[in-house]
Amino acid sequence: MSETAAWSYTNTATIYPFASYDSWVGETVYGEPYEIKCTWIAETAAHTDASGKLFNSNFVIFTEDARPKELDLIQLSGYEERREIKLKLHWDMSFFGE
Repeated sequence: MSETAAWSYTNTATIYPFASYDSWVGETVYGEPYEIKCTWIAETAAHTDASGKLFNSNFVIFTEDARPKELDLIQLSGYEERREIKLKLHWDMSFFGE
């Protein structure tokens, strides 16, 4: 973990990785959950997902963990609701020497 992350990622979230969609029973199947270190902001903003569909986000989650991906579910610590990750962006941290 970078020095920036060590002091800024003070929260955790549980990720439920997308495994497959079982069309026979109409259910999404998720893999074994895992925890990540993160921080987040509540922000409502319009975005476009990878398929070009417009959606409104409620949270922006910052993490160095590369494992979470689109279609995974994320549950922020302290919240009961699991939300689908619809867009994953990468930020250049070279300015901080990391």
